[in-house]
Amino acid sequence: MRAVVQRVTEGDVTVENQVTGSIGNGFVVLLGVEDTDTEKDAEYLADKIVGLRIIEDADGAQATVMVYTGLSPVNATMQTLRMQILYISLIVAAAMILLVYLMNKHIATPLLRINDAARTLPQGTYDAPASAAEYREAEELNTTLSQAAVDIQKADKAKRDLIANVSHDLRTPLTMISGYGEMMRDLPGEKTDENIQVIIDESHRLTYLVNDLLDPSTLGGITLDLADDNLLRDVHQTAGQVTRVC
Repeated sequence: MRAVVQRVTEGDVTVENQVTGSIGNGFVVLLGVEDTDTEKDAEYLADKIVGLRIIEDADGAQATVMVYTGLSPVNATMQTLRMQILYISLIVAAAMILLVYLMNKHIATPLLRINDAARTLPQGTYDAPASAAEYREAEELNTTLSQAAVDIQKADKAKRDLIANVSHDLRTPLTMISGYGEMMRDLPGEKTDENIQVIIDESHRLTYLVNDLLDPSTLGGITLDLADDNLLRDVHQTAGQVTRVC
């Protein structure tokens, strides 16, 4: 529906050569109607015409023209918007699913494989999965776990060596104490102050060894005084004590 409003000095409406209406000075409304126009369109257009303002030009003449075009049906517009929102939602959902799949394939899956391989670390072994090198962070984690496996192997070897050395160092004074004790028991003439002093010295030595093992501060850096005179004196002393027991 369209309407054109024009100011006139006079006007009339003629139907089949008969004047059905006329006016003097006023406005003439030329109205165009389509089959799709509704009553609401007519009411809206009538309200616009009633509220029309007349504007004078620079010469003082009063004239105005209004053109009205009916709005498209609201339902059709809403349906179009719904379809657009639906399409956009489907596209976003598909993009999210694709993103989750790619993240799972390239991030989560390699991490799960690394986690499964890391379960063998307590045994000092680590078989790096091939997919661990798909991105930098996973490769760095794989390298760290490989190094951890090597460090665990070294720590395990150091533990075995420590146990072996401690067993040897503890066995020596215990052997001396046991040997001198049996000698003094079986040979009454060997119950001398010198033999008793050997047992006391070996007991002190055993005490020092145990104290060193129980003191965590000495485990990190044990130093030995290997001066030639001290080493030779200790060797001769120990050899003499063993010879006497044998």
